[in-house]
Amino acid sequence: MRSPAIPDGRRIYAIGDVHGRADLLDVLLRQIECDNALRVRAIVTVILLGDIIDRGPYAAPLLSTLSSHMQPGLICLRGNHEAAMVDAWKGNRTALRMWLRHGGTATLSGFGVTKAALAGTEEDQLAALLANVPPSIIDWMSRLPLRYPCGDYLFVHAGVRPGIALTQQTAQDQLWIRDEFLTSKRWHGKRIVHGHTPSKEVEILPNRIGVDTGAYTSERLSAVGLEGTESWVIQT
Repeated sequence: MRSPAIPDGRRIYAIGDVHGRADLLDVLLRQIECDNALRVRAIVTVILLGDIIDRGPYAAPLLSTLSSHMQPGLICLRGNHEAAMVDAWKGNRTALRMWLRHGGTATLSGFGVTKAALAGTEEDQLAALLANVPPSIIDWMSRLPLRYPCGDYLFVHAGVRPGIALTQQTAQDQLWIRDEFLTSKRWHGKRIVHGHTPSKEVEILPNRIGVDTGAYTSERLSAVGLEGTESWVIQT
């Protein structure tokens, strides 16, 4: 089988889970700009692979900036954390509990929600979410695409279910799948570039590329560059 390729004249940089580390994202975007300047001219697309929010301290300003000033050539995919926040805002109590338990409190703190409100009842927490997060941001997150195809590649937050056609993949799997996808060595129809599951290094495998290097705790936010059949890694 021929090597997976990005179409001629295109260059893509895919960035792993930011999780509120807008400080690291700023550094990485400057590194990408420098890397791109050293290469031949091409149409450049930068893809955030989802989970830009939660855990880290800068999710709120990052959401405010991205939702109102998306730059041309920048694509942000929906991650399971964005999906959970949207569901919580819409009143799903199960999603609210899960979201707050896995880093949502940091995002709400960034929007000005007090510790007292965060420590209150579910009604208090939901009221604080509704009162402090603008509906425009929730609307923006709810419209984020689940995936982005380009040539022989498919960019998605978590992965895909092996053995299921790419056109038949569920939102649940694309946002949440782990072991069934990560342990599979089969070809999925395209090479899958994903985040969601952190690893010490960017994983470049024949059927997938995992780009989440746990930026929130590791201080290493990573990107993979793709052009033609070439791939390379950029890290903070």
